[in-house]
Amino acid sequence: MNFDGSEGLPTRLLDVGTKKEAEACCSTGNHEEGSLRLIDTKDAKFGHIPLPTETPWKLDGFLNPNWIYYAVLSHRWGKSTEVSSTTKQNIRSRFNSIAYSELCGTFQDAIVVARQLRIRYLWIDSLCIIQDDKDDWRRESAVMGDVYYKSFVTFFAHSYAQEPSNDSDMSQTPKNGSKHTGSNDDVNTKDQSAEDGGRISLYARRSRIFEEDIQNSGLTSRAWIVQERLLSPRIIHFFNSQIYYESHNNGPVRAEDKTMPPTFDKFRECIFNNETRYAATPDVWFKVVERFCSCHLTQSSDKLLAIGGIAQKFHNGSQVPYWAGLFADRAAKGLLWTRRGPKLIRVQGRAPSWSWASADGPIRY
Repeated sequence: MNFDGSEGLPTRLLDVGTKKEAEACCSTGNHEEGSLRLIDTKDAKFGHIPLPTETPWKLDGFLNPNWIYYAVLSHRWGKSTEVSSTTKQNIRSRFNSIAYSELCGTFQDAIVVARQLRIRYLWIDSLCIIQDDKDDWRRESAVMGDVYYKSFVTFFAHSYAQEPSNDSDMSQTPKNGSKHTGSNDDVNTKDQSAEDGGRISLYARRSRIFEEDIQNSGLTSRAWIVQERLLSPRIIHFFNSQIYYESHNNGPVRAEDKTMPPTFDKFRECIFNNETRYAATPDVWFKVVERFCSCHLTQSSDKLLAIGGIAQKFHNGSQVPYWAGLFADRAAKGLLWTRRGPKLIRVQGRAPSWSWASADGPIRY
């Protein structure tokens, strides 16, 4: 895999409208009135991101006037997202305008959030990549890691991931009619007598609710999501129960209900913290591979592509040669993988037989 010679920006972005248009749409609630179209990255306005005065990422440092600020949507594909996709047939018309009403609920909500945050540009894979053009897909997928790494914020649409073929409403409810409130009845209540003779309600919840929500999400079962989460500098997680904000600069995950989930991802630390860059490939790389191999890929041929962005970041820190999923300086350990489960399925021609990428299924070192 060649890691050189790429700016790492997507070729196209979705322009969700000017600041004035965003304010008008958000004030009336009518987002069909705002302009919506695809643009080439070279036509985007540098440094264009008017931020609200009170946002957690104001603490992340100064804004570069010579950079393109855009948000990214991380979602799970379904029938409705396929219908909304960009193809050779509609690509030209989408540079003029895109009808908001013709997009699936996942994309509509991402546009609404981007406008509320006054982020003008949005990248959605199925809108910004021509889905029936293999050359375009090959070119854009080669920089997919940098698309997330160089984004301003990523929206993780967990609330759609459970039923990807039916994603028309953010407040999606299970088929039994009861609204999901988190992970496995995470909130419990108990009435208790107060000192003044009245009654008070006590609320208790599991302390690791964020980790449980992430683990139980259908979205995070996708192999592509591993690098999308690890490489995104800021993430807003949208669950049915609440919203979480995750940033590599701002410490612990922030929950909508003001709790502070005790979580810290060593993988993200290794990628973003310059002090943890090593001259050699760190052990955490093998943990990343184990996590990645336990996830699902729709297209088996994407195995190495879907982890290529993370591999590039480790390579940039060490300049160690990378061979089909193994780094040269840790090749001996890289060969010591075995199955973690009932069986592995070998895929002919995808990678050499000594590489974990030659098989589908969970592994361990």
